[in-house]
Amino acid sequence: MIEIDAKRRLTAQELIDKYKKDWGIIRQDRTDNPNQVFPLTEIQYIIATNKEGKIVGHSGWGKHEGHYMDAGGRVLSDVKEGEGRYQLPKGYNYKGQGIYSTLFDLRGKIIEPKCDKKDMLFIVSTSGDKPEVIHKSESRGYILYAPEIPDVIRKKGEEHNKKLFAYVPDSLKNRVAKALRRLLEVQ
Repeated sequence: MIEIDAKRRLTAQELIDKYKKDWGIIRQDRTDNPNQVFPLTEIQYIIATNKEGKIVGHSGWGKHEGHYMDAGGRVLSDVKEGEGRYQLPKGYNYKGQGIYSTLFDLRGKIIEPKCDKKDMLFIVSTSGDKPEVIHKSESRGYILYAPEIPDVIRKKGEEHNKKLFAYVPDSLKNRVAKALRRLLEVQ
């Protein structure tokens, strides 16, 4: 049985420690990972655990340039992927059980109201073609390359071939629409 407690939040260091303690997995710190181009502050993760209480997945967020950004998500399996850093022993495969979708949706339910309250975006950044990230972003109504994404984030994303999806609160959508109307009225 998989358990996800959305009220339990781990910091980036606590997540690293949990992977090491539970599975002996050495998770790279975000600041040491060249694939992480957006330095985040105030990072928090929600996690999924198995019946033994060991971590089997995570999904997180942090802040960058005055907006919330995703801090990534993962579900563990016994299949080697990439460098195999997150490979579990045979028989421990948690993919295909809806864990990623559940974590992604829970994260959205936590972050989106905060964005609405503070007029902030929630930006999901992904490299390449990751169908699960793209599908979940689109299913929650996130906008690919939303015009509200600040130029500094957009440019950094472009430089590193990142796709940027954004949850845009209605208050920010209205601001952009008003500004466009004013521009059109001037001409």
